[in-house]
Amino acid sequence: MYRAVFISSFATMMFFSGQVFAQSWIDYVNTEERFGINLPGQPTQSEAVHQTTSGVNFPAQVFTATDAAGTYTVTVVHYSNVTYEFYESLLDDTVEVIRGRGGEVTYEGYNTYDGMDTISMQVTNDDGSRSFYAITVPPRPSGTDRIYIIEGRVGGSMPVPGHFQQSLYIVDTEGERIRYQVDIEGTRYRVIPGSGGQPLEAPDCNIALPCIPGRVEPEE
Repeated sequence: MYRAVFISSFATMMFFSGQVFAQSWIDYVNTEERFGINLPGQPTQSEAVHQTTSGVNFPAQVFTATDAAGTYTVTVVHYSNVTYEFYESLLDDTVEVIRGRGGEVTYEGYNTYDGMDTISMQVTNDDGSRSFYAITVPPRPSGTDRIYIIEGRVGGSMPVPGHFQQSLYIVDTEGERIRYQVDIEGTRYRVIPGSGGQPLEAPDCNIALPCIPGRVEPEE
C-alpha cells in the first residue's frame, strides 16, 4: 500500500522506516473501553468531551501514544439513551465534526472493520501534517454504546501509518474480538472465532442482550 503512494527514493526509505516502527509496536487491549489496537507503546489516557454538530456533548476517553513519525490517538466516545435515529446519524455526524476541525479532506470512504460500519478519512492539516482517521460505530447489540475515533497524525513527508489506521478492533467484556457478518437477508450476526464464519449459537450468545441463538437482535 505504501509503495502506491510514495515513489521517490527518499519516500521508499521512509516506507521501510515505517515498517521498522510498526515492528516495534505493541498490541494494546483495553477491556474496559472494549477495544484493541496497535500502538508504539503504552498510551497515556485523558478525559475529553465530544460535541456533536447539534451541540450534544458526550464524555470521551482519549488514548495517546507517540513515536518518531507522529502522534496516534484513540478517542472513545460514550453515548447512552439515544434514539435509533440519533444512533444512525452518529457516523456521519462524527465525519462532519472532523471536517469542522479544518484542513483539506483528501479522501473519505466507507469501510467495514470486522463487519462494523466505518468511515476512513485523510486530511492535510493547515500546518502541513497529515491525519489518517478511522471512525467506527459498533452495532447497538454489541453493548459497547461507544464511538471509536482513531487518528494517526504524521509529518507531511512521513509514511502513511496504515498499520495503525487499520488495526482497530472491538472486544467483548472478556477481551475476545468481536466480528460480524451479514447473511443473505441482511441480518448482522456475530461469528464464532476460528469457526470459518459460523454464527454464534446458544448458550454462548451472551455478547448482547437481547440475543437470539445464532444472531444478534435485529436493529430497529
